[in-house]
Amino acid sequence: SYKLFQEMYEEKDLWLDANEFARARLFDILVGDWSKHEDNWKWAGYKQADGLMIRPIPRDRDHVFSKIDGFLPWLADREWAVANLENFGTEIKSIRSLTYQARHMDRFLTNELSREDWLEAARFIQSRLDEELIDQSVGNMPLEVYSISGNEIANKLKKRIKDLDKYAL
Repeated sequence: SYKLFQEMYEEKDLWLDANEFARARLFDILVGDWSKHEDNWKWAGYKQADGLMIRPIPRDRDHVFSKIDGFLPWLADREWAVANLENFGTEIKSIRSLTYQARHMDRFLTNELSREDWLEAARFIQSRLDEELIDQSVGNMPLEVYSISGNEIANKLKKRIKDLDKYAL
């Protein structure tokens, strides 16, 4: 990512598909991935007539569906404690903590997006990820995981996707 950022500063004929990056970031928010720092991305370049378009490739989903319970994790999850912990609940408590790890990258890569661009990105995800697909996808979890938390995760995703436009704003 850092190499890409440097090239974006130096090259006039290289640009990011910022709308696609916004969709990827909103998906991170949907699944509660609070650790999407610069090392969690790869980038693909596509030659265009006027230069090179860069598309994001998200990776490393090790912090999705985080369940932060118990007294010490609850204490660490306070706004004044650890800045980037976020429990995966039916509602997002703090967009700031959920996106904290990527704050610099988000500001750099999405500064030209409008309010409508973010809403369109949310609608894009909402239109393609319905309740049936959520159930089907969560149902593909290993039985050992699904039997413990599959229904809970699916229900939380169904609630969160309905509010994704609110979180996009």
